[in-house]
Amino acid sequence: MTDDQDYMLNSTHPRYMPALNTHLAEAGLQLRNFLISTAACCPSRSILMTGRYTHNNNVTSNIEPHGSFWKFMSQGLDSNYLPTWLQQAGYRTMHVGKFLNAMDPTDERFRCPRGWDVWDALVEPYVYLYNKPGFSKNCGKTQVLDGSYSTDVIADKAEQYIREALAAPDGRPFYLQITPIAPHTQCDVVNQQGGCGYPVPAARHKDLFPEALLPLNPNFNVAPPDELGLVNEVGSGKGLQKHYRARIRSLRAVDEMIGQLVMALSSLGALSDTYLIYTSDNGFQLGNHAQAQGKQFHWEEVVRVPFFMRGPGITSAMVSDWQGNMVDIPATVMALSGAGVPPLADGSPIPLPELLPSFRFPYNYTYGRPVATAAGRSSGSPAATKGRRRRVAADAGHGRRRQGVGSATDGALLVIESGFEGPDTLLGGARAADGAGAGGAGNVTASATQQRRSLQQQGTYNRGLREMMPIEMWGHAWDRRITLKDYRAVRICTGHLAFGSAADYARALPNGTLGWGDTFYGSAARAYAGPGLHGGINAFPQNGPPDDGGDDGGDDDGQLPNVRRRRRALAAEVEAEGTEEAEGAQEAGQDVQLGEEEAAWEPWSHGDVAALEAEAEAHVTRMWDETLRLRRWRGQPPSPGSAEGQPSAEAAAAAAAAVVAAEALPPRPYTLTLDFVYDEPMDEQRWPSQQAASCVLLGAATGTATCVPAPHPATQLAVGGASARMVAELTRGSGLPEADFAAAVADVAAAPAAFLPLPYRKYHRIAAIAATWQPPDGAAAATTASPTLATAVPPPFPPPPSGSQGRRAAQAFAVASPSPPPPPASALINGLSTLLPIGFRINPAALPSIRVNPASYARNMGNMACILIRAKSGAAACGLALMDLAADPAVGVFSLAASSYDAVPALRSAAEQLRRGPSQIFSSPFFAMFTILGVSPLPQLAVPPAPPPPPRPPERRGKPGTCYKYVVWCMGGFRELYDLVLDPYELTNRIPSAPSALLDRLDALMTAVGYCRGSGGQGDGAGSSGSSGSGGISCSNPYALLHPDGDVSSFEEAMDPRHDALYAGLRKFAFTRCSLAYLPDTERSWVAERKKL
Repeated sequence: MTDDQDYMLNSTHPRYMPALNTHLAEAGLQLRNFLISTAACCPSRSILMTGRYTHNNNVTSNIEPHGSFWKFMSQGLDSNYLPTWLQQAGYRTMHVGKFLNAMDPTDERFRCPRGWDVWDALVEPYVYLYNKPGFSKNCGKTQVLDGSYSTDVIADKAEQYIREALAAPDGRPFYLQITPIAPHTQCDVVNQQGGCGYPVPAARHKDLFPEALLPLNPNFNVAPPDELGLVNEVGSGKGLQKHYRARIRSLRAVDEMIGQLVMALSSLGALSDTYLIYTSDNGFQLGNHAQAQGKQFHWEEVVRVPFFMRGPGITSAMVSDWQGNMVDIPATVMALSGAGVPPLADGSPIPLPELLPSFRFPYNYTYGRPVATAAGRSSGSPAATKGRRRRVAADAGHGRRRQGVGSATDGALLVIESGFEGPDTLLGGARAADGAGAGGAGNVTASATQQRRSLQQQGTYNRGLREMMPIEMWGHAWDRRITLKDYRAVRICTGHLAFGSAADYARALPNGTLGWGDTFYGSAARAYAGPGLHGGINAFPQNGPPDDGGDDGGDDDGQLPNVRRRRRALAAEVEAEGTEEAEGAQEAGQDVQLGEEEAAWEPWSHGDVAALEAEAEAHVTRMWDETLRLRRWRGQPPSPGSAEGQPSAEAAAAAAAAVVAAEALPPRPYTLTLDFVYDEPMDEQRWPSQQAASCVLLGAATGTATCVPAPHPATQLAVGGASARMVAELTRGSGLPEADFAAAVADVAAAPAAFLPLPYRKYHRIAAIAATWQPPDGAAAATTASPTLATAVPPPFPPPPSGSQGRRAAQAFAVASPSPPPPPASALINGLSTLLPIGFRINPAALPSIRVNPASYARNMGNMACILIRAKSGAAACGLALMDLAADPAVGVFSLAASSYDAVPALRSAAEQLRRGPSQIFSSPFFAMFTILGVSPLPQLAVPPAPPPPPRPPERRGKPGTCYKYVVWCMGGFRELYDLVLDPYELTNRIPSAPSALLDRLDALMTAVGYCRGSGGQGDGAGSSGSSGSGGISCSNPYALLHPDGDVSSFEEAMDPRHDALYAGLRKFAFTRCSLAYLPDTERSWVAERKKL
């Protein structure tokens, strides 16, 4: 868990955090709607460890008396929380890094938190000193490490504890909680400096990313509602840009920690048995809503945080819009441990079996119910199922290895050993005597348990979409902007669309920050993120090439994985010494089929660091000036200290007239032609899906109202799937000026890889993209910039023959007799590529053995041939498009791609020379390795064009939806309502126009979820600390108290007019006064009224 890391300002972008994206985002699950209910450090961490919302754990602040370590400990929360639950389940529990705010072992009140086998925590006053951290291990004397970088120390400690846990003779699985301070500001009271400044990166990272720009979202420098009493703090964009750059630089050490821990787990053989979760305690804002920096408010930038998870059974590179919360992490950990979720916990396990249909829990528990034997009797006793549980875990592990699914990174680590026998059930008091207990484990005796304990199993849980969660804050903080400004809020995601038609929401969704309509309310995740979400929310392009997790020029070469370092070295040798070096590698028996598919980036020159930094700061400042000018046009007050003049009335009228004129123009389609080259053949079933995904991304990049692929043959997939062309017709959206739309289309054509990001390209196996465009009148395009290869420097070797590629090879390289007719040349190439046919005379004596596994032979020979062909032709990419081993001579057709349209003529000329004299490509080592007697020229292919593809099958799409955020403040009862699809940056308060029926439901459910307690409805439902009583509100089903007959279980059902009278008659929530703490008697609601009754 990082500290104050944003999700909506691109801090997790692969350019900044390549290891996070390689080891978690591309190897696991990303939740795009993961929130924290109370966006402050100590309350958030208290939620993580207690599994309870702030209104239940009552740690509401970072400082005393209403928050901090001291409030947490004074309430005894460490007697019944996540680490003690895990210890009872047989786990070794470990913590390293920041624990809770204001923790000082020298204070006479200090005592050691319970539940930790290893507790190595940062302590005051050294917590926020990047280069002078102080640690207390197991509550011993503070060790101050002057001159050591805090994140690096935490990384080394974490690796040490992993190694010790795996080497321990007791063989217990472990839970490791790792909490670095990055990218929190540095706060120095040790050196009498006082206050807080920018975060401090490691010395080796101090010059990284000089070109990086703070994402200027639409709410940048836009004043919040006057009722919040917030001044417009953004006096200049210069400081914001410096702060942003310092934050992403400080996170690079965290990213390196991820790689370090993954390598450690892999080397120890534990990676495939490890669940790994990465998140942050809260988000952060920089200039959003005209606030210079900070958290604690309800805005999306603040409450939405990164969430990445990988581990056994979790499909690679999946993205889901399931609405999760920090309170769900402990519930998920307990579910995965096999011990079950205690009823005290407010959260629900992330529904992995529903989001990922192939997922299976690592234990043979049917969640919340006993395991049935073949005879149909309950055998939930862990003592009776130890052997079976062990076998299930081992078998699941083998299956995961076959599928290539692994696990690991920074965050909360949970290892489940294949030999772990599973937890026994703790039975207390009369239940043990009665033989009654969770999972039917009543026959477990003390001798059978052998001192191993666990929690009772929880009942079944709802695996559907999580509809709602509370957002709550009681204003007591060092940040005086929030002091005495209490609010309660609810975030409800639903298919009920109150402010437009389904078409309106469908059009808005691609340009928002939530999800896509086709999966937002479906049950499955998808294999790559939507617009701008390749590791961050913001869709604004970054300067420089998109990063694939490889070297960006700022890393020491020693940080590169061995396979990538080896690839770089071999590529350099091939480039420097040509074909002879590649042949020498063959003779030496070197394996050239590398084990991962990643482009090796050339170091990207940043030029003069100071000059680039100054340019970026000047740009942000200019944008601040522009937003100030726009705000004044709208009649908003200027920021303090600004001397900008207001535009004249004539200028304002001219701008308004231009908008009206633009809206009056009839829409005319622009033509954008995209040429794709694949490193794995595209098939006809996936090609329509790629077109649809391309259109969504193009919509986000251009603001187009419609994107329609032109019919065949303008848009067509090459025979064999080596390349494709998509001709997209884009129509300008209403209200968008013609010039702006044309410029946006031109930008995409000039750099398509920047707008069709890496996860999209990886998912569709795209090696290269190029584009051209034409305005509606068919005249020459307004730009002559040459589009470039999707990966600016192509991979030195073809992709490895693993996974789905192996299956592809078996299909594409089948030996046929008689030989099929050759495919059309026009159907094998596009605007970037050309073909090179070559005849191979294979030794007849070797043919019988080759035909045993023709796909393997064709794949290996094609890979090596491509290395040599590229060295001779200068091609940017090469792939074996077709191979016919039944012909005499055998026919190999290679598809060569240029790096840009400008390079195509030279490539085709070189390919033609090689076609006429293929013997110049190869030499004796190549022939000997593949039992080839010689090569011969073949004519270029020419046959009739390919037939059109089959019609696209109907799609199964979920219904479009939205998320509402409803907020009630203590200041005069001020209320806010935002529709997060139509208004993703929370600029338009919809309270004045909202239907009363909608407001009635939102208010009632905000109250219900704001007073919920536990997953079983225990508690009085009004925030007391008791754990008994009836009539409470379960956090897993807040509808139950309102609809005891069970006829309502969703917001859409609650919106039925039959329930209007019920909701209209409920008392609306209101604060009686603003306070510094959570005091139930300062709140009035229908829940409080029912409690009195």
